[in-house]
Amino acid sequence: MLRIGFRTMANADIGLGHLKRCLALASTITDSQHFYLCETDDTAQNIIKQEGHAYSVVGLGNFSPKPDGLDVCIFDLTNPYSIKYQELVATEALNVQQAGGLAVLIDGLADIVIVSHSDFPIDILIKPYAGAETVKDAPFRQLCGASWAIFSKDIIERAERLKTSRAQHHSLSPRKVLVTCGASDPNNTTALTLKALAASKSGELNIRVIVGPFFTADLIAKIEHLSSGLKRIELIHAPDSLIEHMAWCDFAIATSGLTKYELALMGTPSIQMSLDHENAIANEGFAQTGCSLHLGPSENVTVEQLTDAIDKLESDQDLRETMTEKCIRTVDTQGNVRITEQLEELIRARSHI
Repeated sequence: MLRIGFRTMANADIGLGHLKRCLALASTITDSQHFYLCETDDTAQNIIKQEGHAYSVVGLGNFSPKPDGLDVCIFDLTNPYSIKYQELVATEALNVQQAGGLAVLIDGLADIVIVSHSDFPIDILIKPYAGAETVKDAPFRQLCGASWAIFSKDIIERAERLKTSRAQHHSLSPRKVLVTCGASDPNNTTALTLKALAASKSGELNIRVIVGPFFTADLIAKIEHLSSGLKRIELIHAPDSLIEHMAWCDFAIATSGLTKYELALMGTPSIQMSLDHENAIANEGFAQTGCSLHLGPSENVTVEQLTDAIDKLESDQDLRETMTEKCIRTVDTQGNVRITEQLEELIRARSHI
């Protein structure tokens, strides 16, 4: 049995996306696993406990497995905060290699990357996104593109059933809208969205709003106040999973994190807003797939612009059908399997050297 380590971070500033992606990949791997967390908090640790995984908290730059302690360590640390620590991550990856393990790194896009040069000490680089570019002249394996997107077993099973039915039965008058703006929503995009929905010409919509586990008390109070002016609205506080809500809705309004790939997997049309300018650039590849309407950085989006986008998507059945078709072409359920096969192949190759 192989020994697999996951090196990741999760907290109110960073969100839970990287941790949940690691947990999704872990669900595909049957070997022994251990999570090594940095920049973390009780919420993230409780999630790992609920999933039944062992974990340790180790500060960034201090992770060094014992010789022969890990066969593979998968790093998922890339975000606007961590790219300043490229040297620390490189040191940890080199420690893994020197201890006899494979170093695998799941990276970001555009300028939000850790691996920016070809001599970074890793064995596999994964960029599981539409429009991902390879590192030129690099000796390590590179798995780039949306075909490597990672999903949990639960969403894979639900998506297989849902995509076909959604493609065949788009409602002429969609009524159900999901609002999901991440674990912390630092730009108060949920409040912006509720104002836009209140101004929409789409009539009475059934709205579900996801209130993330790291929303501030002020933001929650603002959401509750704005909700009082909408007739059919339900606030969902920190759900364990978004699967049921993504399956329920006719379309979604979301911030453009990893959730956009889950929405695409389920064939769900969406309106997307990015966290900031840097993330908007990184999200250009996904925007070009046509799976969603991308409005750019949420801090620059006005109520009027978002209202127009809502009315457009609600009223245009052909547009929603086209979005679903493009979602189905962009992502599939095999990314986890493809990555696992690459790991096994590289381990076999190394064992024969």
